[in-house]
Formats: sequence, C-alpha cells, structure tokens
Amino acid sequence: MTCAGPTTVGPLPEDVDEDAIEATYENGILTVRLPVVVDAAVTGTEIEIES
Repeated sequence: MTCAGPTTVGPLPEDVDEDAIEATYENGILTVRLPVVVDAAVTGTEIEIES
C-alpha cells in the first residue's frame, strides 16, 4: 500500500488502547479502529441478592 495524499497527525484520547489499534484499507476505504481501555470500576454492575 502506498500513501500519496495528505497526512494528518493528532493526539489520541487517553482511554485508547494503543497496542490494539487496527487499520485496514479495502476497496478504497480506510478503516481505523481505536479500541478503548475499559475500566472495570466503570463497567461493573452491582446486583442485589435477597436471601
């Protein structure tokens, strides 16, 4: 793959997992995936159990 167009550079958001970034170029379409690091404290769900 060659790049003959303009280049854009910018900072990534802090919650992006830099080691898991993926990019594909297919049929003239560039797809870039920036997965976010999930904080377990934020995604946790508390379930009340009755005994």
